[in-house]
Amino acid sequence: SNGDEWIDALDTVRALDVDHIIPGHGPVTTKTYIDMQRSVLLEWKTAVAVAIAKGWSKEETIERVNFSDRYPVDIGQEYMMEYIQNLNAGSLYDKLTAV
Repeated sequence: SNGDEWIDALDTVRALDVDHIIPGHGPVTTKTYIDMQRSVLLEWKTAVAVAIAKGWSKEETIERVNFSDRYPVDIGQEYMMEYIQNLNAGSLYDKLTAV
């Protein structure tokens, strides 16, 4: 997914006059979830930007930027963690280094 578009979508949902949010994954929650999810996306983007600033290659970034211990996948989807990690870091790297 596009992180910037996802952040924009979260901002749109935050502006709605609702008490509960039903995310695509996980239990029904409140608007506090939006701020938490937004911070996760920004943390990913920042970590990849720092890797780029350090001169890491895409492969090094994918290997070293990893949040699997802090942001696990949904129960039953553990087998997807490596794929998700690689996709997130690689996609952000491509986006942030695009000319």
